[in-house]
Formats: sequence, C-alpha cells, structure tokens
Amino acid sequence: MLHALLGLALVQAAAAAAKPAPTPAAATAKPVDASGGDDTGDDSADDDHVKNAMDAVAHGNAHAAVDELKQALQDTPNDPTLLLTLAKAQYSDDALEDAKRTMQQLVALDPNNAPAQVELGIVLRRLGETSGAIEAFRAALKATPNDARVQFDLGEALEKAGKLDEAIAAYRAALAVQPDDTQARVNLGKALAETGQLDAGIDELRRAAQASPPSADAAYNLGVLLFRKEDVPGAMAAFKSAIAIDPNHAEAHNNLGMALDTQGNPKGAMIEYQRAAKLKPDLAEAQFNLGLAYFRLGDDAQATKYLEKSLRLRPDSTQSRAALADIAAKRGQLEKAAELYRQSLDRRDDADVEVKYAKVLLKQGKQKEAAAALSSAAKMGPKDPDVRGAVGDALMELGDYEGAVAAYRSRLQLEDVPEAHLALGDALAARHVAAQALPEFQKAAAGMPKDPTPLLHLADLYMAMGNLPEAEKTLKSATLVAPANAGSLARLGVLRSRQSDLPGAVQALTQALAQDSKLYDARVELGSVYFRQGDDRKAISELKKVLSAKPKHAQANMYLGLAQYHSNDAAKAIASLQAAVASDPKLSDAWAALGGIYEAQNKKDDAVKAYASALDADPQNPDAAMGLKKLGVDPKAAAAQLTKPDAQAAATTTGK
Repeated sequence: MLHALLGLALVQAAAAAAKPAPTPAAATAKPVDASGGDDTGDDSADDDHVKNAMDAVAHGNAHAAVDELKQALQDTPNDPTLLLTLAKAQYSDDALEDAKRTMQQLVALDPNNAPAQVELGIVLRRLGETSGAIEAFRAALKATPNDARVQFDLGEALEKAGKLDEAIAAYRAALAVQPDDTQARVNLGKALAETGQLDAGIDELRRAAQASPPSADAAYNLGVLLFRKEDVPGAMAAFKSAIAIDPNHAEAHNNLGMALDTQGNPKGAMIEYQRAAKLKPDLAEAQFNLGLAYFRLGDDAQATKYLEKSLRLRPDSTQSRAALADIAAKRGQLEKAAELYRQSLDRRDDADVEVKYAKVLLKQGKQKEAAAALSSAAKMGPKDPDVRGAVGDALMELGDYEGAVAAYRSRLQLEDVPEAHLALGDALAARHVAAQALPEFQKAAAGMPKDPTPLLHLADLYMAMGNLPEAEKTLKSATLVAPANAGSLARLGVLRSRQSDLPGAVQALTQALAQDSKLYDARVELGSVYFRQGDDRKAISELKKVLSAKPKHAQANMYLGLAQYHSNDAAKAIASLQAAVASDPKLSDAWAALGGIYEAQNKKDDAVKAYASALDADPQNPDAAMGLKKLGVDPKAAAAQLTKPDAQAAATTTGK
C-alpha cells in the first residue's frame, strides 16, 4: 500500500467524461469565455487537450501531459478532476512544489475532498513536510474514517515524525478495516519493536510472513527482530525465507551474512556479503561488512577497499571511519589512525572508539592526551562494564596501575564476571600487591574452570612471591585444563629456571616457542637461561629476535646487555642497558649492571648515579648496595645526587 502517484488514471477518467467535470457547486454551469458569453464551442478543444495528455502519459512523457492539462484548465481553472489529474502529472514529472500548489488549490475549493487531501499528504510527505502531510491525511479521514489506505499513509507519516504510539494506532486502524494488508502489518511490527515491544512486534511480523501471497519484506523484517532478540537460528531461517521469495533481496543476503558470522561461519558470511554487494552496489552496510570480513582475515588491502567504498556511500558513517582507523593502527600508521578516530568521535560519541584513540595516543607518546581521552571514555560509559574494562586495559598500557585497579573495580560493581577478576588481579600484581591479587586470580579460576589463563596468571604470582611449590602445583592444574598449552609450557620453563633446573627450563621454553613463536617473554627467559649457562651466542640470538619485534622490551635489552658484556663488548652492553632503563626506569637490575660496567671502566660518577638509580627502584638491591660500598659512597649521599638536573645522564650517555 505504498502510494507513489505513478499512475495518471484520472486522465482516462477525464477523457471518458468527454469534457472536464464541473465543480460540485456549479454542476449545471457551462464554461464562460472572457467576454462572459457561452463558450460551448471549446468543449472539443478541451477534449483534445485531455486526449493529448493521455497520449503523453502512454508514452511516459509526464511533462507534456502537464502542458496539455494546463491548457485544458484555462477555461475551467477550478475543475476538481482536472486539478487532481494535473497534480498527479506534476508529481510524476518531479515538479513537487507545483503539485503541492495544485493540490492546495483543490483542497481550498473543497476541504472535504478526501482524494485531494490524500494526494496532498503524499506530496507533502515526499517534500519532507511531515507535519503538513499528517494534517492532510487526518483531514481525509474526517471524510472517509474507514479508509484503510489513508490510515496506512497517516501511520507512515506519524512514524516518520517519531510519533510511534500514534503510528501504531493508525496501522491498527488500517488492519481493522483490511486485516490482510501485509505491509500495514509489517510496519506495525517494526513500530512496536521500536517502542520496546519486541515480542509483540515479532508476533505481528510472523503473521505477516505467513500471509498469502508470501512477502519477502515481511520475512526479512521478522529476521531483523529475531536477530535483535539474539535468536540467531530463527533469524537465519527468516532471512533464508526472504531470499527464497526474492533471491535478489540484497538486505536479506547481507543480514544472513551477519547471522552466519555470529555463528562462527566467516566463509559463509563472506559469500552472502558478496552477493548483497553485487545485487545492490550502493548498499553501504554490505560494503562495510565485506570490509570487516576481510579485516578479520588479515587482508588489510581488501578491507580498506570496501570500507572506503562504504564511507563514500555514507560519508557520515562513524563505523567506517573507526574501522579504517583500526587498520591504520594495526599497520603502525599512527597519525592516520588518530585522525580517523578523531573524525569518528567528532560525529558521534563512542566510548570504545575513545579508548582505541587513547591507545594510539599512547603509542605516539602523548600521555596527557591519552589520559584525557580515557577520562572522556569513562564519562561516556559510566554504567557500561565493557567500557570500564577497556579503560582499565588502556590504563594498564599507560602504566597507571592504580587507575587500572579503580577502573576494574568499577567494572566489577557493574558486572561481577570472572574476566573482570582476572584483569583486576593483573593490575594488582603490577602494583606488587600480591596479597590482594591472589584472591582475584582464585575467583577468576573458579569462574573459568575450562580456561587455563587464570591459573597461569596465578602461577606467575606465586613465582613472583617466591612460592615455587604452589606455582608448580598451580601449573599442574593448568595442564589438566589444557594439556600441552604453550602458556603452561612457557611458565613451566620459567619455574624450572627459578628452580635452577636450566636444562629443564630450556626444554619447556623451546617446546612453548615451537607452538607459539610470539611468546616474547618466554623467549626472553630462554635467552636469560642461555646466558646463565654461559652460551652468550645463543642468548644474544634469542634476545635479538625479541627486540626485532619489540625494540623497547626492557627485560630483553637488559639480558642482551649482560650477554654482550660477558662477550667483552662493553660499548654494546652499555647501549642495551641504557635502552632497558629508558623503557623501564624502575628496572633495578639493569641500573645495577650499568653501575658495575661504569665501575669497571673507572667512571665513578656514572657508576654512583647508576647504583643510586638501582636503589631508588629497589632499596633492597644487593648489587647496587655493594657497589656503592666498594666506591666508598654513602647510599643517602648517592640518592641526593639523583635530584640534580643531570641525574639521569647515565641513561643517555656513555659516561665521562
């Protein structure tokens, strides 16, 4: 029941009447010429104009029909039939303002002319004058209150105006008169869902989808609502039904792809997205989903191609910009990523995008801007547990462990889930608050019995606490959950290293890295074990592999420096150790190692500052304390030197 004023049926009606019908108020009057006399001789001319208009319509020439009808109206300017016919022709000719003026002239002559009010409403709706359209449809209903078509048109106008409750009433009124109106029932179901009555909307769309003849749009919209209700199998069945009715229904193919994606069938999803894009190249959603699908497959070039196309189709799309920013960030194009995230946020507040933006700013070294972005994200989603968790993750990267703890605790207040306990445990462990981290890891492990991750983190904590028996016991439990897990093997290697079982450590770490070569911390541990075994060549080789991927890895730089010094390359050793403390100024052992090298080179001032920095990071560092004692320097006096402007010179120079 969508009225687009495409037909000019009234032209035929006018021709059949031999001449334009007079207005009701002058039913017996004849046209009067300019001199005021009878002009009965012009009837044939009027007929000719009407016939010419019919011919023009038959040939698809609405513009010519308009000219002929205007000629016919010269002698009877208020003829309702000709005016209505002219308005239809003007509408078909896309002369909407002209059609509007013609219809306003007609309803001014007879406000109770229901067909005229309806057509005026349709013209006004197309012009975007929704309030006027509603007024016109309501005027029509005063004359014909049981007209289902007008009730439907009124419902659509009310829905467009955001008056959903009134639109629902109009659709129901239309269905009361014409229960088999499938489109009215589809619109009713959609409007009910938009007002939060999802189940009622689904019920209406089920009825519409079961109607005869079958409607692809009814089945499609049923699928949309079922998908919203997270009934993915039901949604898939509905989308497939829509496609069976209309194989060219691009939106149904697109949404079927989304359902397949949700069910873990990316290949099937890709096929449906491609079909949707081929059927309807200007369907921005299909182009966007294709872009995301390629991004997940790791094909950044294809992903960029489709996401950029979706953005051209929908220039204000924040999703397309954010996805393109994700690709840029992945490629290390930080300036581009930051700009795209900013553009997305300028158009719409989105806490997740704000968090991603903050992470890019962190990589750019813009700590203050990153902190501001995280603060903004927290304000956008104060009651969203996912946002609070994402803020905590970003704060962890920022090194603000206290802030991360607060964010994770806030998340737990909103949603008590084991993943939040795990994240909180990590943040507390980073703050070296082992006593508080321990119960968080235990809660996470209890809530995630089939996931070894909490147990592995718990084992890390036990090792940091020096409780190696509990660490080994916990790792055995993790192995029961996930045998031969790379993470378990890596931690077993670390444990064996702590137990001074260096061959056992090498075996476990090598097995872990064979499964996952990107376990960088495990490779650093393997490098340190080789160093302890006196195999500097293997140690340096493993540590350089880490640094090629993560050049600022503090522990890797520290152990590389130690191995290089042991290989009699003091210059390279100093450079590596300086890189270590530049990445992590609190890495006490790296400072102490620097102090030892400077001491061996008789660079007392640099040695004192390095030892003092080691004690500042860890007051219990025995090597630093012993080094200062050998140099005859009081630790307090050495600490005082750190307050001088050039106190960190040892981290950036090779000494005097």
